[in-house]
Amino acid sequence: MLSGPAWLVSAMATITVMSALVRVAAEGLHPFVVVFFATALTAGAMMAVLRRQGLPVLPRRRLGRYLLRATFDGIAFITWYYAVSSIPLAEATTLFFTLPLFVVVFAATILGETIGWRRWAAVALGFAGAMIVLRPDMVAMEVGALAALLAALTSAASNVMVRSLARDDPPVAVMGRNMVLLFPIPLAAAMTQWTTPTAPQFVWLIAIAALAGATQFFLTRAYAATDASKLAPFQFTQLVFAALIGYAAFGELPDRWTVAGGALIAGSAIYIALREARLATAS
Repeated sequence: MLSGPAWLVSAMATITVMSALVRVAAEGLHPFVVVFFATALTAGAMMAVLRRQGLPVLPRRRLGRYLLRATFDGIAFITWYYAVSSIPLAEATTLFFTLPLFVVVFAATILGETIGWRRWAAVALGFAGAMIVLRPDMVAMEVGALAALLAALTSAASNVMVRSLARDDPPVAVMGRNMVLLFPIPLAAAMTQWTTPTAPQFVWLIAIAALAGATQFFLTRAYAATDASKLAPFQFTQLVFAALIGYAAFGELPDRWTVAGGALIAGSAIYIALREARLATAS
């Protein structure tokens, strides 16, 4: 039986391979079409899971909250797929790790949680790392880089909403209904750039959806086995996988700005996770 950290490292590996396959599939298809088929296949699988467990596919209460979260995740899926198809994999992954920083901001501004100066300092340091990666005063801002940040922002908003939805509904229901409800957003985006996949391209799309499902399974096992605070440092193995796969598959090497900014983002995010765990234990 694998330990929590081992499950999490497995999840980081599968999500990185999935992101690399998105780039491969996007060489012949627009990223919007790729994300549509990937989410459609995943939504279909989740509907089957919900029905097998006797859970309603659509929520019977708090539909508005579910729809809002699905909107955030739909945007996150589209922007993430666009990011990994247009900028180096390591750079996109580094910028996406601003997600826990956005979670702190939303927890303070929307949920009204009290955030101490230490965590605010860590957030500021992490966003400084993002600015180092972006280098707005030195190079033209890339749309793909901004898409990665938007993916992190909307994913953070979605994560904050999970806290309330999961109080009344089991995790599989929250996840499954979210995939079903967000499906129209990638569909609308895909219709603007529609190209029918060929048979070989459809194989790539199935592989992407399968890896996405495997990632969710590994994450569920990891967080069921180990406290989130203890897993936080292992999440950043995704940066290592992104650098290795980016170099092996696409000949990409992270530049010094991405490495330096990534170190700041990773350090601040790990500190925030450990600090929140310490405060939770104290209370």
